[in-house]
Amino acid sequence: MKKIFVVGALIICCLKAAQSQPPLPPKATRPAAPPITLKELEREAGGPTLVTLRFKDAKHQEILNELSKQGNVQVRGNFWSDEQRNKKYSIEVDKKPFWEAIAEIGDKMNLFPQQWGGQQNGIVLSPENDGSPRGATQLATPLFSIIARTISRTHTVNFKPTIEAGKTPPETPSMSLQTAILLDPKLRLLNNAAKATVTEIVDDKGKSLKADQDDIWVHGESPLQWQMQVPLKYSATMGKKIARLQGSFRAFAVARNEKWEIPDVLKAKGATKTVKIGNRDETYTLEEVVKEGDSVRIKILMKRELEIAPPSAQNTPEAQQLKYARRDWSRWMRLSDAKGNTYQGYYSGGGEDEMSFTFNSHQQYPDDPKAGEPDKLMIDIPLEFRQLEVPFTFKDLVLP
Repeated sequence: MKKIFVVGALIICCLKAAQSQPPLPPKATRPAAPPITLKELEREAGGPTLVTLRFKDAKHQEILNELSKQGNVQVRGNFWSDEQRNKKYSIEVDKKPFWEAIAEIGDKMNLFPQQWGGQQNGIVLSPENDGSPRGATQLATPLFSIIARTISRTHTVNFKPTIEAGKTPPETPSMSLQTAILLDPKLRLLNNAAKATVTEIVDDKGKSLKADQDDIWVHGESPLQWQMQVPLKYSATMGKKIARLQGSFRAFAVARNEKWEIPDVLKAKGATKTVKIGNRDETYTLEEVVKEGDSVRIKILMKRELEIAPPSAQNTPEAQQLKYARRDWSRWMRLSDAKGNTYQGYYSGGGEDEMSFTFNSHQQYPDDPKAGEPDKLMIDIPLEFRQLEVPFTFKDLVLP
């Protein structure tokens, strides 16, 4: 009995001692990625993409081909008539940032980026478009611009009976601000991880127009042209303008990448590339290259070699960023024929250790050059991600 009592006393003493100890400080949460500013990204990229064009009496395709070459991105034209396609232009642009060059071309050639073009790795220019680069530019840097394009207001009356007999829902007004985000070709963001928040929306009467549910829609239709839609709270007594709208845009940016060039790609099955990501090696293997008609199917395997395997390697912020990035790889890949004509590619699926892509050579628009036999595959492999946060402010936006 004495032994039992002594052991019990010791346990009680230990418990009291443990209770008297101050609680351990909470572990610092590991950031998803180190932050980076636009200026730092511009410095890492070696400055913005600069364009110089000098053409006299040239067709639009010649001009767009040179623009694509200098921007290292595919710029395509979508004309509706033979008259527009055969028209000739004289263009002179001297060392202008990429989107400034696009604006000058738009003014002189009546060509504007399509808001929706299904373009995975470039942009499509079309005549008499809505001119999406135009608007109330709040933030204009060589690498990143946010433009307020429109504010729309919709009134909907639903005549479907509600649960309460004899009554119908009242008129439901809604408003939203549509913006365009224009990115330099050197700036690469992960599409699936982009978010935006708004901290304040006030009209000229001092009334808040911030929506009850801050559900901001952000999407990168192409790597160069994104859309952001901000919901607004409608009020019958609201003012005539948004006096001030403040918020921020956040995304993961590729700070460093490494090129993988694969010549004679149809015969390159088994080609490998090993890169250093953090403290580990990651090896990519070209597992499959199959040409079927106008399409080329490519499968790439991935193998990670960790110095010390963490218990949940796939759940770390770094692993999640890499997983997101694989969906964007088609934007950073270029499959071309011997003349440099490119295929249109997209991500078609995969798992933790593989990813598949499909490339097509068919002409989506009348002036698209049809790519011949696939010759070279170029891939920019992301090595480092940084978290980019860009604050934005708009003032004096007229309300509908």
